[in-house]
Amino acid sequence: MSLLLTLFVSGCASNSGGSGDSGGSSSGGSRTLKQVDSDVSGKMMRFNNAVALGTVTPGEQQQVNSVYTQYRAAYQQALQAAGNNSNALALDSVTSLANQIIGAVASIP
Repeated sequence: MSLLLTLFVSGCASNSGGSGDSGGSSSGGSRTLKQVDSDVSGKMMRFNNAVALGTVTPGEQQQVNSVYTQYRAAYQQALQAAGNNSNALALDSVTSLANQIIGAVASIP
C-alpha cells in the first residue's frame, strides 16, 4: 500500500504515442511533455488499481516501478530544461520511457 501512496504522491505520469527512439536531445515526435505525462498518468492509475487489488506480481511491480522511476527523472529533467513549460515537445528519451511504462502496464492482465 505504501508503494501506491509513493507513486501517487510523487505524481503519476502519462502515456505517449510518440517515437520510441531514445535520442537524448531530439524531440519525441509532436507530443508535448504535458500530453506524454497525461498518458502515463492514466496507465499508472490503472496499474495502481491493479496493485491495490492484488493482481500484480512482485516482478511486474518491480518492472513498472523501475521504468517509472527512470521516466520521472527524465521527465523532470526535460521539464526543467524547457523552463517548466509542459507544452514543450517531449524528448525521445522521455517518450521512449513512457512507451515502456505503457507496454509494461498493458501486459498485466
